[in-house]
Formats: sequence, C-alpha cells, structure tokens
Amino acid sequence: GTTMAASKPKEQKGETTASINKTGSSSTSGTAGMSCSKAADIVAGYGFDSVKAGSCSGGVYSFNASRAGKSYVVKVNSASGELTEVRKL
Repeated sequence: GTTMAASKPKEQKGETTASINKTGSSSTSGTAGMSCSKAADIVAGYGFDSVKAGSCSGGVYSFNASRAGKSYVVKVNSASGELTEVRKL
C-alpha cells in the first residue's frame, strides 16, 4: 500500500482582500430621474422663461422662473417630468 501524505491546505496569510468598491455610492444622478437641464426645458415648455435651477436633488426639482413678468417657484417630478407645484412669489 502506498501511503499518500495528506496535503496540507495552503495557508493564505495576508490575503484578506477587502475590496470595497465605492462606485455609485453618491452618484444618484441618472438613476432617480432626468437631468436638471432636461427638467428646466420642461418648465420652459410650459411658457416660463428665465428658468433658473433652485434644487436638483431628490425626486422633486425646484426652479425659479417667470411668466408674464411675475416670478414663480416651479417644482418638477424628476422621474415623470410632471409639474408638481407652481407657486407665485
């Protein structure tokens, strides 16, 4: 009988490869909804001019715009492009 030596499992010391991929952790743009400029185009399409971005984060973007010489705050759903609020200032 041939006695086979039990091969020891190779110890892999120092091979704790904790590869932490931080890709896409803070970049939620593109996944949540449309771009800020696309939303601004939608606001402009409703007859507003001087459209300025107020906040373009989260599910609702807000813009300052004017129509017929009056100032408004216009909020746009970033996913659907719908105007969720038009408030005269």
